Amino acid sequence: MDAIVSLADSETREVSLGPVASGCEDRISRLPEDVLLYILSHLPIKDVLRTSALSKRWKYLWTSVSEIDFNEYNHELRLDMKTSFLDSVDNVLLRHDPSDIRKFRLELMMLIIAERINSWVSAAVSHNVQELDLSLPVKKHFVLHYSLFTSESISILKLRMGSYFKFPCLIRLSNLKTLHLAVTFPDDRSTERFFSGCPVLEELVLDNCVWDHNKSITLCIPTLRALTIYNGPFSPDGLLDCVIIVHAENLTSFRYTSCLAIGLLPCNLTSLESAYVDAYVDITYLEHTEDQFPRRAISLLSRIHNVKSLTLSTDTMECLYLEEYLQAGLPTFSSLTHLKVNFGESQYLSDQLLMCLLEKSPNIESLEIPEVFYPDSDRLSTAVPQCFNTRLKTVVISNIDGDDVGELWFLKYMLENATVLERVKIFCVDSEIELVKQEINQQLQPIHIRSKSCVIEFCDESNQEPDIFP
Repeated sequence: MDAIVSLADSETREVSLGPVASGCEDRISRLPEDVLLYILSHLPIKDVLRTSALSKRWKYLWTSVSEIDFNEYNHELRLDMKTSFLDSVDNVLLRHDPSDIRKFRLELMMLIIAERINSWVSAAVSHNVQELDLSLPVKKHFVLHYSLFTSESISILKLRMGSYFKFPCLIRLSNLKTLHLAVTFPDDRSTERFFSGCPVLEELVLDNCVWDHNKSITLCIPTLRALTIYNGPFSPDGLLDCVIIVHAENLTSFRYTSCLAIGLLPCNLTSLESAYVDAYVDITYLEHTEDQFPRRAISLLSRIHNVKSLTLSTDTMECLYLEEYLQAGLPTFSSLTHLKVNFGESQYLSDQLLMCLLEKSPNIESLEIPEVFYPDSDRLSTAVPQCFNTRLKTVVISNIDGDDVGELWFLKYMLENATVLERVKIFCVDSEIELVKQEINQQLQPIHIRSKSCVIEFCDESNQEPDIFP
């Protein structure tokens, strides 16, 4: 049974492990060692260390903990307590017995000399640490201990650093499968060299990484299964010249949230199952680069055209709306079977963009939209999307209140034209399902529902139990 040493907050309840009252049996100390280690996992570290004074049985038990968690963020330390905190890290890591450390997590706010941090990292690696999670506000020229980069035991590495991500020439992380980075990459060649040293990497998360010293990076990660890229809403340098090309033929999951500051070009995504794209426009640079944002968004979508399930955010829809030649620019999503789009309050976007996406997605079986809208009559008078005739089976619509006749236009259009539709699920704005149901029922009576097997369900968003439309 794994044991966890955690620097929990000071309000943890007291647990007495000391001598028992006269005549009472000390049952706790007689428990198996793995159970005792489990007990230690639920104590703050100051109490874990104190257990060494209880008895001979407890004297060195704390040196066998397999999960060690030092989190300064969750434990506000006075200035006079910081030295004690650092000494505790020294004590637990440097006096650990020969057994393995499964997980070591360290989150710091204070600046600490590199030698001390690296002594901890080296100790964790020497104990065959499997999961290493470091959040370090280190200075600009900090370099992590070389042993980290040749570890054969680390399978999960999470690293957040307030400095350049520098590393030795030799990178051989032969067992690393999950990598989370929030760093500043130094340059093209060293960045490529680092990833080439991760031969079995399956999950990669790039969280607010800085790329302003990179121009063109090619990452070949054939084992990669999941890729997440997140950049916050403030991009200090706007659109950059950096282009990142990712070859990942086994990628199944892709999540992207960014203001498109860098050019991302995924390649060979023949196995892609799901993608979430939240590509927003950085208004700070909109006046000078308005055309580049939608072009980068369309370029990204073109690279993931083989995806089977796609979710597009409101910001992505607004970004695409800026493209003058959207119909010609969008790729055909021939493998797409599930589409979820968000409009927010941008009603003027919905009719043009949604119909354009449906026309470019001939095999959609499931569609999720946040609300219905006033469609473009000119567009609806033309050809019906191919998926309506052969594929579309399920539609989920949110935020219907039944008060506005116009909001049901798309619902009517879909019911009149979707030949194989099986289910329409409507989430109502409020809990008065019966009133909404009656209103919609009246408006749908005159229309001819094309699919004979279609069932309409009404759901309160706070209650998932549906009310079936007769």
